[in-house]
Amino acid sequence: MIEGSADLLPVCLEDLLAARQEVRERDRLIAELRVALAAQRHETRLSQHRLSEIEESTAWRVTSPVRHMARYVPKIVHRSLRRGFQQVRRWRSRATDEQAAPMPIPGAEYTYRPPARLNDRVLSTGRARTDGPMFSIVMGLSASDFGTIIRLVASLRCQWYENWQWVLIADRIDPLVQALLEALQDTRIVYRAIEGTMVERVASGWRESRGEYVIFLREDDELTEDCLYELDIALTSVSADVVYSDEDILDEDGAVVPYFKPDWSPDTLMSLPYIGHACAIRRTLLDDAGGVSSACSDGPFWDVLLRVTERAQRILHVPKVLYHRRGQAAVEPGVMARTAALARRGAAGRLEPVPEAPGYFRVVYAATGTPLISIIIPTRDHGAMLLRNIDSVRNVAAWQDVEFVILDNGSRDGETRDILDNLSTNSRVSVIRHDRPFNYAELNNIGARRTQGELLLFMNDDMTLLTADALERMAGLAQRKHIGAVGAKLLYPEGQGIQHVGVMNIGYGPVHAMKGCAAEDCGAFMRAVLDYDWSSVTGACLMIERTKFDAVGGFDEELPIAYNDSDLCFRLIERGLFNVVCPAAQFLHYESFSRAKDDDTPRRRSRLDADRQRLEARHRDILARDPFHNPNFDPKSAYFMTGRQ
Repeated sequence: MIEGSADLLPVCLEDLLAARQEVRERDRLIAELRVALAAQRHETRLSQHRLSEIEESTAWRVTSPVRHMARYVPKIVHRSLRRGFQQVRRWRSRATDEQAAPMPIPGAEYTYRPPARLNDRVLSTGRARTDGPMFSIVMGLSASDFGTIIRLVASLRCQWYENWQWVLIADRIDPLVQALLEALQDTRIVYRAIEGTMVERVASGWRESRGEYVIFLREDDELTEDCLYELDIALTSVSADVVYSDEDILDEDGAVVPYFKPDWSPDTLMSLPYIGHACAIRRTLLDDAGGVSSACSDGPFWDVLLRVTERAQRILHVPKVLYHRRGQAAVEPGVMARTAALARRGAAGRLEPVPEAPGYFRVVYAATGTPLISIIIPTRDHGAMLLRNIDSVRNVAAWQDVEFVILDNGSRDGETRDILDNLSTNSRVSVIRHDRPFNYAELNNIGARRTQGELLLFMNDDMTLLTADALERMAGLAQRKHIGAVGAKLLYPEGQGIQHVGVMNIGYGPVHAMKGCAAEDCGAFMRAVLDYDWSSVTGACLMIERTKFDAVGGFDEELPIAYNDSDLCFRLIERGLFNVVCPAAQFLHYESFSRAKDDDTPRRRSRLDADRQRLEARHRDILARDPFHNPNFDPKSAYFMTGRQ
């Protein structure tokens, strides 16, 4: 090393930090301009799309003479007409959101916006403190260039929250890195070298760390300057064992893609390690769980997450980007980590590859015992469709320990009545006549009371089973103690795409996510092919254990048409259960074939609005913020598009 160069390193680093702050200020201005431009482009495209829809509509053509006359009538009449067309536009816009659409690219208009300046946010609250919990950032280091180390040092020394420790374990001591760190004279930084694998280096770092919370960081990534500050706020407001945040990814092409995550979702974590590295784990919990195990070479950090979350009492999510990941991480099969988790939990199951997503594996839970599955199907005057549904289960399903309970809601069609009479002669089919005004919730509750099975499967009559092991897959999930309702992947007929892979709450209530996307599409963040937790699943195909269904009081019969399935799922969440969709269980769904749509007349729209208001009155919190969605997404999009950052 050049003589005296070590003395210059601290000065150079301080100059670097000052320059970095200046660049951040410029980046903030650029980010704001990009966001404003992206928002303007989005609004322009949306306005053009809606305008073309109106101009091509029958209503626009028919009212052409009226618009012409409006030039000569008083201005107040013209304004009234304009308001009327604006209302039509809103109605058409609502319908457009629910129609088939190609899968957009999540994050296509995202730009990271650095946080407000330190003085604006911290000094006024006194939160930039050193007397809070210590965060130990543990990192295993391989052969990295010096620029990477400089970036990491700057990332940590720019932290608003100062009570941290950086434990850096390398495979060998780099003289230049050692000189830099020694010159900084920062006792919070520990630099060691050991021989062994990366997992062994990280495990050594964990054992050497002394913070109350531990963060495992990758060498190519960095924390945002407000990361530890935000984590500390979260931990101070609510005592948590694990706290994690959103992140973004700088890919090889230079594009920045956000990863906005749901709140704590145990079944999602068994599908992929969604929590990520922007995660602080209570040290005592980590120690009790066994720390970092060098025995798990396949997804070691995933293994850590699974073990600590099994013991955690409170897991908290901060919906802010506090971590920048460089480059798409390689897909972790995580077979060893999840197989070990199944064994610890006493759950019979296996891992299988996902055909639509090479490199990914999903868990298949085996059903415990041979429970009877009671399939409950309301119907009216659609005998042929009902028979096709039942025949598909009989002929396709590998699981044949089933019974059918058919609720005939006043059929008048002669062919349908003959089919029902014939079905009733089968010992595994019960037909219950209920000639009253249609009430979906009431019909299903009556059916549930007449069943014998441990598992209830509520199904529409316009369904056809596609996958032979669907019932067994759904049963294996439904029997898990923490799971409430289980849904399936429902597809439109004739290649029209996805009808259901989960229901989420956005600006105007529960909607089907990714509706109309291609059947083979993996969906946003693999949601269309991996098991995910959702706020609710559709009642068109919903499985649940009888004991859980009875515990929440079944369907609410004061919601006769719409939202009774969401209401049921919300009540399950309120009891501490999770609702999950199993995309490997697939059915065709001829949606609303059995009856008219809920909003195709003013009377039905009024009834739908009344039902929505009742749902909102009961479940304001979950409708205001869906814990399995993310507030950073566009609140008007069912396709996980980013809102304004």
